[in-house]
Amino acid sequence: MKGFWITSLVCACHAFSPSSLARIRGRPTVSLSSLANSASSSDSSVPSTESAQTLDRGEGSKYWASFNETIDFPSCAELLQLGVGDFVTSPKFTITTNPAEDGTTQEYDFCVKFYPRGGGHSSQHSMYQSAKNAKNGENDESGFGMSYAVLPMFGSQARDEKVGVYLQYLPRSPSDTVDASFALRIKGQQRIGRRFDVEWRSGIRFVSLENSKLQQGMANDFGAHLMQTELLEFVMGVHDDGMGDQTLTAQENGLLDAQNRAKPVKLQVEVVLHAPYDNQRDSLSTEAIVAKQSREGGTSSAFGLLRIPDVRQSIGDESVSGAEERDKEPLRVGRIVVPVLQRLSQRPAMFQMGVYPGVEYRILRIIDTTTDGEEGELFYSKTGAEYELKPIYPLVQQLERPWPVRVKEQDIPKLITATQYNVISAVGSLFAAGSALVTAFVISQAISLFFIPSKSMEPTLQIGDVLLVEKVTPRLFFNNNNKKVGDVVLFHPPQQLQELVQRGSGRSVSNRDLFVKRIAALPGDNIQIVDKSGSILINGKEEGPLDRRNMCTAEPLRLIERYMDPGREIVIGQGQVGVLGDCGSVSVDSRVWGALPTEDIVGRPLIRLWPLSRFGSIDPLPTTPTITNDW
Repeated sequence: MKGFWITSLVCACHAFSPSSLARIRGRPTVSLSSLANSASSSDSSVPSTESAQTLDRGEGSKYWASFNETIDFPSCAELLQLGVGDFVTSPKFTITTNPAEDGTTQEYDFCVKFYPRGGGHSSQHSMYQSAKNAKNGENDESGFGMSYAVLPMFGSQARDEKVGVYLQYLPRSPSDTVDASFALRIKGQQRIGRRFDVEWRSGIRFVSLENSKLQQGMANDFGAHLMQTELLEFVMGVHDDGMGDQTLTAQENGLLDAQNRAKPVKLQVEVVLHAPYDNQRDSLSTEAIVAKQSREGGTSSAFGLLRIPDVRQSIGDESVSGAEERDKEPLRVGRIVVPVLQRLSQRPAMFQMGVYPGVEYRILRIIDTTTDGEEGELFYSKTGAEYELKPIYPLVQQLERPWPVRVKEQDIPKLITATQYNVISAVGSLFAAGSALVTAFVISQAISLFFIPSKSMEPTLQIGDVLLVEKVTPRLFFNNNNKKVGDVVLFHPPQQLQELVQRGSGRSVSNRDLFVKRIAALPGDNIQIVDKSGSILINGKEEGPLDRRNMCTAEPLRLIERYMDPGREIVIGQGQVGVLGDCGSVSVDSRVWGALPTEDIVGRPLIRLWPLSRFGSIDPLPTTPTITNDW
């Protein structure tokens, strides 16, 4: 047994529960594939059942090399004495490849790590610890984790402990790599009901620890948590109370074998190595994908716009647009893919298969079902093959199911990489955000809200009123032929008004600010100021029905009088109007700063939104008093 190190991340996946084991008691021998977390992943898994089988190695030349041995680990009692994250390492075993044409062979070393109480995830912490051990002259081949003593955040009690098994590659040089499919199978020794095994089947590209990139399907170790730790004794046939019945012998309690030796935990290890990729493999061709997409109605508009190819397309076809985006090799086991829709009608079938659009899946296995009805392990995608897929992260409860799901590759409309999907999502988000901004801008140019800040339009509009302003028709149709005396308009301040405000209050206004007044004179009209109070004549006459601009609260200091110039005449020219406020004793309007250019008119109020008690249309100039002068 080697020294104990644990990972910096405790696996948190669903494995076997007592209820799930109880349901299969009494059945014939089965192999339960509890496909739980792969290295460095924290996704959830639910066990599934299938007939016991081994990896099909087929003809001698079908695989590059194969290995099938059962390894004895310490007894259940000894394993359960270990702490959280501690592990036991199997002896190193070497797999020798079949001879090449020149008679040469290659050797690859592996070992299996058994974590009875959780652990087994590689991390930056583990690389730091391994480097530290190497510097101190310690021999640490595990590549896993930091000492539990330096991880106080986990506390003294482990939660939801699970049995983990991992296959680790022991490269002879940092650049070594090998493609492998494997099965790790805990051999059941149950004494209650029928016996069954618990296994994990998968594949990965094994590399050195420093070259591990799990997002790209390359790892130094790969495995799973198979069951809750509390169930290990049951699977091993140890008496249910753990300590055994004191009235029974050690053999009867399942603690010793027939030779009075501590009964070991047996782990069957099956590994097949795949030869490196060559361009002559029977890959899923570009023509097959293109023809398939054509039959199904082509790509969606988003993907058609970006012209992102299916990752199953052959890299040798330069006619496919976006060749630079494709991988340097065909789709293989261990890679992360994202299924996407091409038509909305495909969504129900994909959900039924468990292949949810937009979810990132890892390809755990590629199975060849096209040869004489027998199944064989593939490492690269092939036309007509089947995939075993599992999400790389937990899904919402409604989408969870027994993982992995097994689907025919031809039933998946399109597969892209996670990077491609993220690019599309980013572009889609930017497009949506841009559309929202454009829409908001267009709306802001059509309508807006305006808050009344002064008394100049009392009693029609009072301080605090909120108006819904329409800004389209004044710009498109507001000309000399359709303006009417009595219309309330909103306008940008002309230069004379801006300068007047600056001199009078020290507050600067720009040509983007808005003012509100009522039209009193049209082109060709003449406005004459009669006296200091601001009374006027229009074309030599009083305003008549509109001459009721004293229906508001008078300003006690009568500051408006300083701006009045009795006898002054303002002639309204073409492209101009004269505007006045409804409260003549307060309003600074055309009597002070002259005619208003019609090009400065930008809106007209539709309704008053606030206060609710006065909700409705804008009233005409009042002809009877509505407010008393009670300053």
